[in-house]
Amino acid sequence: MDLVSVARFRDLLARRGSAFAERILHASEWPMHQAARDPARDLAKRWAVKEAFAKALRTGFSGIYACDIALHRDPESGAPTLSLSDRGRAFASRRGAGRAHVSVSDEGDQIIAMVALEQVSVAS
Repeated sequence: MDLVSVARFRDLLARRGSAFAERILHASEWPMHQAARDPARDLAKRWAVKEAFAKALRTGFSGIYACDIALHRDPESGAPTLSLSDRGRAFASRRGAGRAHVSVSDEGDQIIAMVALEQVSVAS
């Protein structure tokens, strides 16, 4: 689970421009981010989900990068989904992570995200 303030991301974008977004976004996320009505809110949501995923792996961002994790929406239901880069998928697999279940919500200036991972057996 992760909780972030949109104001923090407004400040980051004001100070660093797109440099922070370039560092954390997966290439597949750019079109959605650039089309967002509120880039700071979009970036905050994406960060909260990425951080929640890294916490669910029990590694934090040690061995996986934020740009290895992509937040998308299911085209039919609109539900949030995750996809991983090849490097991210390999790392998560070594950690025994299976399917990810994602929830993200916002209220005012706060974004909260939760990621639950199904565990798969890891060969010794």
